[in-house]
Parts: sequence; C-alpha cells; structure tokens
Amino acid sequence: MDTIVSSSNQPALFSRSINLRIVSPIKSDDKSRNVYVTVEFQTGSSMQTEFILKLTDEDDPFFLYELHLNVDDFKNLKRDQGVLVDFNAFPQHVIDYLKLCIRDQHNETTPSNGSRFQLQLVNDEQQFTNQTHLRVVEISSFKHLTHLSLLVTSANDHEIKNYLARRLQSKTTDYNQLSNDFEKLKRELESTQLDLKEKTANFQKLKLEWDSNNNQIVGRHMQELAEEKEKALQ
Repeated sequence: MDTIVSSSNQPALFSRSINLRIVSPIKSDDKSRNVYVTVEFQTGSSMQTEFILKLTDEDDPFFLYELHLNVDDFKNLKRDQGVLVDFNAFPQHVIDYLKLCIRDQHNETTPSNGSRFQLQLVNDEQQFTNQTHLRVVEISSFKHLTHLSLLVTSANDHEIKNYLARRLQSKTTDYNQLSNDFEKLKRELESTQLDLKEKTANFQKLKLEWDSNNNQIVGRHMQELAEEKEKALQ
C-alpha cells in the first residue's frame, strides 16, 4: 500500500460524524453507531491520485475501515455500478450523498410520499468472503435502493497500531499547542494585571494631586470671598 502524502497539504475534503446503520445477516442484530467519515483525495508515493474514505469511532479506537481507490479501481466501480461521473468529480458526489444521510439520520420513519437516505455498513451474507460494503441506501415505502456500494476493509493489527500512533501524535500535538496557548495567555494576563496595577497606582496618585489642588483652589476662593466681603463692609 502506498504511503499517502497530501498533494497540496490540504485538509480532508470531508470529515463529519454520521449515524451508521450496521446491517447483519440476522436483522434483529442490526445496530447503529455514530462514526466519523473522512473523505480525502490525495497523491500516494507512486504519484497516483487516490480517493480515500475512512470510518473511525472516537469511542472505539479499534473500529477502523478504509477504502483506497485509484483511477484504475474506479473504472471497475464505474462499470459495475453504472457511475456516470469521472474520477475527479467522484469525491464531491460521495460527499453530497453523505450530506443527505446526515440530513435524514434522525428520521426513524420513511415519509409515505417520499424517501430518506441512510448510510449502512453491510457484512457479506456469505461470511467466508469476509467482505464489508459501505452503502448509501435510499429508503422509500416501495423499496430500498442502493445508490452506491463501496468495498471497505477492516484494518489489521499493523494498520490499527499505525492509526493509533497517528492519533496519539495528533493528540500530543494538540496538547502541546494548547499548552503553549495557555502559557502565552497566562503571560499576557500577568502583563495586563501588572499594567492595570501600574495604571491604578498612577490614577490614585493623580487623584490625590487633583484633590490637593482642588482643595487649594477652593481655599483660595474662600479666602478671596472673605476678603471681598470684609472690604464691602468697611
């Protein structure tokens, strides 16, 4: 597998929490969980552009599914599923479908005159194939229509270790950044408090000077008024 390197150091095209329906061969075993779906469009070490989709769960570090799709893989997908767009336009159409699933994820019932979209993770009923598909399904009162089915693979121990190492590195970087921001804000606060203390001291000094000058002025005026009054009585 190629080492994935961003072609322009851009962030993921899409990374959102979505309610995922995990479909089991036994319907009573179906369940839902909130997962993060990340969509990337990057260039690998072989200089091939890849569409990358990841499913992760913040509460379960061992839940990790991935799809790496290059242009040759896409040709097969396009032929098998009747996809009409080209490879470069494919990521945005996938994102549009994911947004429809987010829009409808809290709708438990299907409108009688409409439909709703649902993101499903489906294990192959023939379990010996050990295949898992991520499907975008439109549910109406008439039928379940699969718009897109992507074959995703569950990460092995080595890939999970790498994923956990990247998460730890990311969390460490975030912690260091927050720690640096805290220290910076702490220094700014201490500087502001010192500045406030100096300004308060200056204010008190000016207030004392003003009070003293004001008392002197009032005293002189009182004395002048007394002298004028005394002259008027003579």
